[in-house]
Amino acid sequence: MEHYFYNFSTGVDVYNSLIELHRDRNSTSFLISAVGDLSKVSFKCPLNDKPVIFEKKLEIITLSGYLRSTESHLHISASDENCIVFGGHLLSGTIVLKSLDILIGVTPHLEKKLITSSINKPACVDIYVLPNCP
Repeated sequence: MEHYFYNFSTGVDVYNSLIELHRDRNSTSFLISAVGDLSKVSFKCPLNDKPVIFEKKLEIITLSGYLRSTESHLHISASDENCIVFGGHLLSGTIVLKSLDILIGVTPHLEKKLITSSINKPACVDIYVLPNCP
């Protein structure tokens, strides 16, 4: 795995920049660490199509996920001045306030494998009806 260390400066769109950094179509990039602040955050909560947008000074608590040529899955959590933490799926429009340091690991030719559970398999039930039974 190769590692890359980036500093995003004031005004940089975090989501768009991460997508742009992932140029190698035969690799998967993972966010290993992120430390910085934001002037605006845009994210989507689970089961909600409408984005949540906050425009104020925010500290990044976590920024995690992966980037591939066919897909990305990135999550962010941020804290405001009262230490209230919120987050979800990272969206375009998340802007760096002063600085953001990100460590990214890149793994070439990584195959994503599906793990299934026997719990998810449909159950078969046979129903028998006895004559003259209500």
